[in-house]
Parts: sequence; C-alpha cells; structure tokens
Amino acid sequence: MFKKIIVGVDFSENSQRAARTATQLARALDAEVVLVHVYSPGAEYEFIDAPRDAAHELRPLLESRLRGLAEAYVKSSGAKVDWGVVDGRPAQEVAVFAERWGGDLIVAGTAGRAGVTRALLGSVTDTLLREAKVPVLVVGPDAVLP
Repeated sequence: MFKKIIVGVDFSENSQRAARTATQLARALDAEVVLVHVYSPGAEYEFIDAPRDAAHELRPLLESRLRGLAEAYVKSSGAKVDWGVVDGRPAQEVAVFAERWGGDLIVAGTAGRAGVTRALLGSVTDTLLREAKVPVLVVGPDAVLP
C-alpha cells in the first residue's frame, strides 16, 4: 500500500490538518511522512518577522519551523516524519517532490473556497490534483480527525 506520504505544508491550519491526517494514516500503515514546504519569493509569512526580499534570512527560519512541526508530529503520533524545503510554485513542486523522492500518496489541505473567491485566488490543491502522478487525498476544512 502506501509507504511514503508527502504533505504540502504552508503552515496554515488547513495544511496542518492535512499533516495530522497523514501522520495518523502513516502510523496505521507503517509508512513515512515527508512534510514539504515550497518557498515562493514574495510569499507572506505572518509568523516570521523578516523582510520578504531577505530570502537568505527567511529560508533558515522556514526550515526551523518545518523541522519543529516534524518533531511535534513524531512525538504526537509516533509516525516516521521527515521534512524538506524546496523553491518554486507550490502545486507543481509538491507533485515533482513526490515523484522524485518516491512518494506514493500526497495529502493536501484545502480551505474549501468556491465560486468567485476560488477563481480569483486560484487553488493550489486543485492544480495539485491535475499535476500529481500519484493519488492525492484532500482534507477539507471541516474534516474531523479520529
């Protein structure tokens, strides 16, 4: 079945819900989870007090934050959790990461936007569904975890 589960993490509650789902699934399947954050220059990070153009300062902060999340999920679930930060466009890079690193399932969170809001803002998860060469499990904003 699934042995390496890739989770795109943008540090939102939706992506953290997806990561919690993935770690529970990984524990049940004796699989590994890899949290991946895609750094996009100019992206807003409310939790980091650094200028957007200071990529050399921002990347270590993102890595530290992602490493902390991975450690927390290991402690709370007992699952094997690794992490990585890559550069580029989120949906495309998560799909490529899964392919390159042997991921056989991607778990993604979604805000559940619809209509005009979705058309104006786009949807990383929607693009990921089209780009990924492996199954994608989408965790909605109202999903209740066991």
